[in-house]
Amino acid sequence: MQAKIRCAVVTGGNKGIGFEICRQLACSGISVVLTSRDISRGLEAVEKLKNSFGLSNVVFHHLDLVNPITLPSLADFIRSHFGKLDILVNNAGILGATTDAAGFTTMVQALVRYIYNKKALEILDDGDSLTEERVDEIVNIFFKDFREDLLETKGWPSCLPAYTISKICAEKVLSLVLVPDDGPSGLYFTNGEVTPF
Repeated sequence: MQAKIRCAVVTGGNKGIGFEICRQLACSGISVVLTSRDISRGLEAVEKLKNSFGLSNVVFHHLDLVNPITLPSLADFIRSHFGKLDILVNNAGILGATTDAAGFTTMVQALVRYIYNKKALEILDDGDSLTEERVDEIVNIFFKDFREDLLETKGWPSCLPAYTISKICAEKVLSLVLVPDDGPSGLYFTNGEVTPF
């Protein structure tokens, strides 16, 4: 019996975290539909994934979330090519940062302009020692300040604070996206653990 191929759609997949999520999903053997509102940039991103990383399981489809005509077109494309959608990563947003495969540190540091928390800035400014554990430390500090209603006092972003902080945590997104079919669903997670909202 042939193994089932899963299909994923990543919105805003032509740059930054979206691009990296597309790359890692495709490396995991998932068929990826990279979407972008800019057609030429989306096509360039797919070509880069194919030529630079040898990933043949990535295709492009135009999607502009503010243009309602593009959504049914994407749904028809998925239905006709894959039968159904298994994974949706809604990454399209207003605070994205452009990066290349080696530019994670640069992308993270671009977010510093939205963060004024002293400890977070100290960690982010030391790009040479920026690790997953250090990023987790920032997220944990953020959650602590959030629970204690101290975001503004402690210098976290005033506009979309959780969204801004989430942009430095691509690997956490992937761990949730790759949950097996019989895994947990409809829950909230913090650091890989189920948590109340």
